[in-house]
Parts: sequence; structure tokens; C-alpha cells
Amino acid sequence: MDSNSENNDLEKARALEEKLERLRNEERIIKRNIDEYHELLRSEPESKERLTRKIEDEDNELVRVKAEIEAVKAEFLEASYPGKNYYTYKKYHFKCKKCGWEGLGSETVVVGDVVNFEVIGCPKCRWLIEHIPFPTTNEVLKYGTAEDKERARGWIEKDKILSAKWEEQWEKFPDLKSPDQLPDIDADEIVISLREVRIGEATDKDDVWENKLLVFYWGEREIYRVPIWFEYYNSYLRWGEILKEKYGERLVDFEAEETVDLGGDSFSAFKKVREFRDSLSKGKK
Repeated sequence: MDSNSENNDLEKARALEEKLERLRNEERIIKRNIDEYHELLRSEPESKERLTRKIEDEDNELVRVKAEIEAVKAEFLEASYPGKNYYTYKKYHFKCKKCGWEGLGSETVVVGDVVNFEVIGCPKCRWLIEHIPFPTTNEVLKYGTAEDKERARGWIEKDKILSAKWEEQWEKFPDLKSPDQLPDIDADEIVISLREVRIGEATDKDDVWENKLLVFYWGEREIYRVPIWFEYYNSYLRWGEILKEKYGERLVDFEAEETVDLGGDSFSAFKKVREFRDSLSKGKK
């Protein structure tokens, strides 16, 4: 590669890094806006329609920004190391920032792995050098062995099956979007519990959410159910507002187990859930 090409790649990588930082900042702002709108919902119930619309708009923007972040991250890796992936990184030159060792990826050592990445390190001091993404399905189909490619084609078919099942679940159990979907309850104080429930047995070990639902209970009476998914705490907050609209000040608690699926990757999810529960009339913890 000539010096002009190297400079162009470096400039592109820097521009993408700056764009990535802007997108991450935009993501932080959107999340902060969502939190603020939820706070306002509790103090300005008369503005529910307007604030709910704003939350929905911000949720849509968050989905867009997250997708753009992933796309830019992939483009940044390609610009930093053109063609570098799990199958090809061994031919690239690396340098250890700690001890100064220099060599090819084939000379590095694996020092660990994190979600979606293998961590390669310096063979001399074992200092972390780079996170190498585990291969995507497309990369396996391009670079993998015949056996790997056959397995990747199986993943694609599997994804189609899981997606169809997921869509079927939502058609069968539509999201809670209106107080009109909830039953009337004759009680002075109402506690609703949200529980993760497995309905029947899972027939597919790869489908962790098969027949698993989020069920709303009043006591032991089921009043609603929706499919479960990862990191659903924002929907919990939205459902809480719908429950408040339906049952008013009689709603004294909206219980939820602090599970991995509820909180997902968010560090503040459980705090937000607790704050919402504390905000309910007579529901001070």
C-alpha cells in the first residue's frame, strides 16, 4: 500500500471515529430525553398524550441511531484495517502499546474473549492489542471451510424460522398500548405484578424466548400478556403509565422482577424501575 493510500485510509478512519463519537453523544441525549419525558409524565398527567408521542418519537430515533452506530463501527474497522476480520487479521501488522513489540497477527496470542469479540494480546507481555470481531454469517460464507459454510447456511434458515415465530407471537399477543385493553378491577388499592412466565415447554434449545411471556397479574388473576424480549424496561415504564391511566391513584404498585431481560445492558434500568414504583401513590418503598 503506498503512502497516499495509507493517508487516505487514516483520514477516513479519523472521520469515522469522529462520526461515531457524535452518534454516541446523540444516543446519550436521546436516552436522557426519554428519561426526562417519563419524569414529566409523572408530574404532568394532563400532558400524557403529547409526552407519550414524544417518547415514541425518541424511541424510534434511538433505534435509528443504534443501527447507524453499528454500521459506522463496521465501516471504521474496515477503514482502520481494510479487509481485516476473524479470518484475515493474522496477516496484518500490529504493535504493542506497552512494551513496543511489533509483529503479525499470526504471532499474537489470544488473551480472552468478550461478547462478540476475541481478544488478542502481545506474545511478549500479554498486553491487550486488539478486539477481533467473531465472524459474521457473511464472512463465514466467504472465508470459512466447506463445513463452516454449511453451518452458516443452517444459521440463516434458523434465523428465518425464529423470525417467523417471533412475528407469530406478537400477532397472538399484541403489545399493550391503550387502557382499553385492560379489564376493570373493583378494588380500592391495586397491585399489578409483571412476571416472566414459561407457558409450556421449549421445543427449540436455541430459542430462549419460545413460549416465554410477560404476564400481568392482579393477585393471581391474569389481566394481560405480551411476548418477552431482551431489555424491556422502557416498555415497563410505558406500560406503567397506561396502568396509571386505567386505574388512577388506586394503582399502588407495579411490581417487576429485576432480571437480565428486564435490565438488559442498561446500568440504570433497575433504578428507573424502582423510581417509577416509588412514584405511585401509596407505593413508597
